[in-house]
Amino acid sequence: MTRYSVWLLPSPDAEAAFRAAKTVADAALGGLDFDLHLTVAGAFDIDPAQLLAVCRAETGRLRERGDGSVDVAPTCISIGETYFQSLFVRAEVSDNLRALRAALYAAAGDTDPGFEPHISLYYGTAPRHQKIALLPDLPSAPAPFRSDRFALASNARAPTAWDIIEYF
Repeated sequence: MTRYSVWLLPSPDAEAAFRAAKTVADAALGGLDFDLHLTVAGAFDIDPAQLLAVCRAETGRLRERGDGSVDVAPTCISIGETYFQSLFVRAEVSDNLRALRAALYAAAGDTDPGFEPHISLYYGTAPRHQKIALLPDLPSAPAPFRSDRFALASNARAPTAWDIIEYF
């Protein structure tokens, strides 16, 4: 089943810092290539045109109330046991990003499953001990950043990969 998610893409400077950490992780763990992102909301089982219309409307409201940017403060690098949250940077996010998330779930008629803001550095199933051993080699979490770069992504290609459908 195809699912859709709404992503916030890091600012160019922040993306370069995340990419540097991802490069180290990929070399050690054999990671996949993917667009660095913070999942704002997903994975929706909804018509993508409908979801994109909601995304444009809600980010438009965000821009009407300010410059359209949201603040993200990376806090630490963590490890997990799920495929999409295996090695990642935890983050604190601004209230306007939380409000955007709530509006997206409401518009999709879905219940918010809970929010653990993060930017993944590695997708996969590497053993926990390998990820722990890698932590000292990774650069520290990047500096806080602002971004107004959003995208709609789909997992239509495979359940372990996401592709950007459109930027907005």
